[in-house]
Amino acid sequence: MKKEFILLVIVGCQVFLLMNMVIADSYIIGQANPLMENLRGMNENNKIKNLINLGMNLLTGFLSLKQISFVSAEVGFECCLETNEGGICQDIISGSDSSTDANSCASPLQTGCDSVSECAKGCCVDSIEGLCTTQALQQECVNSDGIWNDEDSCLVQECQKGCCMIGNNAKFITEKRCEYLSSLQGLDKDFRDLETELECLALSSSQDEGACVLSGICNRKTKQECFAIGGEFYNNLFCSAAPGINCSAGEVIGCADEENLHDVYYFDSCGNRENIAKECDYPENTCDDKSCKYLGCENAVANVGTQDRANGERWCLYDGSIGDGKDTVGSEHWIAYCHNGEVEIDRCGEYRGSICTQSVIEEDGETFSQASCVINEAFSCIDYNSEQSTLKENCEANTDCMIKNINVDTGFKFDVCTPRYPHGFELTGGESLRKSLSTELCSLANQNCTVLYEKKLLGGWSCKSGGNCNCEKAEFTNQMNDFCVSLGDCGSYVNYIGEGTKNIKVSGAPEVSWTKYIKYSEPVKGQFAEPKSLREILGSMFGTNIVDPDNNETGMNKLVKKIGMISGASGTLVVGAGWLGNFIGGQVDNQCIVY
Repeated sequence: MKKEFILLVIVGCQVFLLMNMVIADSYIIGQANPLMENLRGMNENNKIKNLINLGMNLLTGFLSLKQISFVSAEVGFECCLETNEGGICQDIISGSDSSTDANSCASPLQTGCDSVSECAKGCCVDSIEGLCTTQALQQECVNSDGIWNDEDSCLVQECQKGCCMIGNNAKFITEKRCEYLSSLQGLDKDFRDLETELECLALSSSQDEGACVLSGICNRKTKQECFAIGGEFYNNLFCSAAPGINCSAGEVIGCADEENLHDVYYFDSCGNRENIAKECDYPENTCDDKSCKYLGCENAVANVGTQDRANGERWCLYDGSIGDGKDTVGSEHWIAYCHNGEVEIDRCGEYRGSICTQSVIEEDGETFSQASCVINEAFSCIDYNSEQSTLKENCEANTDCMIKNINVDTGFKFDVCTPRYPHGFELTGGESLRKSLSTELCSLANQNCTVLYEKKLLGGWSCKSGGNCNCEKAEFTNQMNDFCVSLGDCGSYVNYIGEGTKNIKVSGAPEVSWTKYIKYSEPVKGQFAEPKSLREILGSMFGTNIVDPDNNETGMNKLVKKIGMISGASGTLVVGAGWLGNFIGGQVDNQCIVY
């Protein structure tokens, strides 16, 4: 009786401890309810014995219980409207203000820059030169004496382009820009309301030209140019036929000085242009001395090998495979141009903050590519996870994003929105800030899977059917590492030259080798990101300047503040784990680390 009394006291203490566990008590009590119901029907003589067994089983469950969720600490930020080295609207970690650090400032605002009106992005209009800058910071625009508004694509009246006639040259620019350039040459503004650049270029060839005589000297000019200098104008007349002018017709052939004239012309003995001697069919060809020169780019560099390109074509180049969350560490997106027979290549921002999109037009068996660098909305993809009710709709509507289906076992499966083209991590600048931000982002893939084991009749344990058995297999590691890689430069993966490192920690399941991803370091023939909106198409046609809004990771600063919520949404997915009776829960862990 004394022995049973002591055991009863022990059981009472165990139950008391369990009832005061803030995180685990409700879960365990819920699991214990069926057993408690059975307990009430037991024979009175077995009550003490069964109560002791129950206490021991609950204690086993307590000792087996691991943390089944994680909390991402929120990083605090302050905003420098201008850093000591002149950077505009830069986030710094709270408490890191300094009057000497180049990347900091002495008196930061006590909030992140995304909450500061001076750091909003919009359109900046240069009221003097008539230039428009998209995605311009309000503070930077004001500092340069520009006019700022919140239309970040500059779809405002002041930035609408038309045709500006400057002499016999036509430029597709804004009206204010036309006024500025015309004044530099002493001409009155001649601005035409045309909708496309092609219409504007065509207009330049239809300008009235003729002989302009001033002080006995004749030059070929437009009527506007001639009147501007006080000359006498003879419409549609060559200088060789103008009264009182001694110039012989058609003495030589060659190329015109005017930038919009590409044919081979006759010139009089005074050097004035006359009739066309040979048509070159621009933009395919242009005048080169006394003949026509092909302006296409033969054997131009391509993603794989080379390809002939027509003059004016733009296309994308990549350091490796793109999309499906598999852009390699350190890789970038590039845009190539064929310009008058020469290939020019520019980078689309840094750390894949901008991506290259391309469209291909096919006609009569021939293709013509247009491409542009556009903002990578990778951080928006992560942000969608904070609102589970709209996650799927928002993610599928944004072609920069994709739904990643994690489906390891019946009790460990979930959907998460991840970037199709992961944003890279900045490798220079504030090391502590970069490491903090990238670690927070990669930690979204830190997940635990609880596996149920069943005690065999003849002893030993085996994984129970439906108890997340696949979490102990390579399938768990492969899916979780893919999840990790798709978040950014995280996980066991490779860089763009095919070298890799192990950056994932797994317990309870097989490891994954970065060598299986080497193929993603090679570019894929014919692969490119497709444009998703009219804004991007216009950018490729008219050269709209679209810059990376996440410079210095300010976009990531904003994102990291929501990671705690997103972590809770993904959470650690656990099947109803039985810690009672003949079942015990083991745990498989995945930890995603910055590359």
